[in-house]
Amino acid sequence: QCYYLPPVYGCNAEVVLNKHNKSVTITTPGFDGVREPNRRCLYWFKVPKNSKIRITFNLYNLDKEDTFLVKRYYKWQEFYRIDNSKYPYQFLSEGEYLLLEYWSSWEVSTHRGTNFTAEVILPGDFCYNATSRGADYYGSTSISETYETCLPWSETTDCEDFPSTGLTPLWLLNSGNECRNPDGELLQPWCYTHKNGTNCRK
Repeated sequence: QCYYLPPVYGCNAEVVLNKHNKSVTITTPGFDGVREPNRRCLYWFKVPKNSKIRITFNLYNLDKEDTFLVKRYYKWQEFYRIDNSKYPYQFLSEGEYLLLEYWSSWEVSTHRGTNFTAEVILPGDFCYNATSRGADYYGSTSISETYETCLPWSETTDCEDFPSTGLTPLWLLNSGNECRNPDGELLQPWCYTHKNGTNCRK
């Protein structure tokens, strides 16, 4: 016979970040010892308009059955579940919205949970023009926001969605593997990080 064990809440938090309080470090329940089983925590953020939120995992020690979910765009999107065996060191929200959900499984585990730092990136802190989404960015960053090395643009010209308007291709080919945002197509400078034939991942 099976029994449903509802999760234990009481660990939700609204995190307010601004120019006076730019970062905060958060730990999941039981982190200082052994993570508490069957806990469900929601973390949402309140930041100034046009800001972004950067999450850095200082320690990510989840059991394979534990869940850490992310919404980076808006509240109606589906949650993205982080792979506990291959988690990103760091990631960035696409705008001022970010929702995180942590849910430990009901099983007792020796894992600790997670410790992460949330930091607000104010409009004046961007290394590119946020208004144009970095369409004129000529910087040297060549690592993605999930810390994957960018592929050279010259090796991705046969990608299905490779930018191909105006002088863009020539400009990209001269950019090595540095992040760019041709014509301000995406929300920020980007690059390809994986290629399988003409199927490429940004």
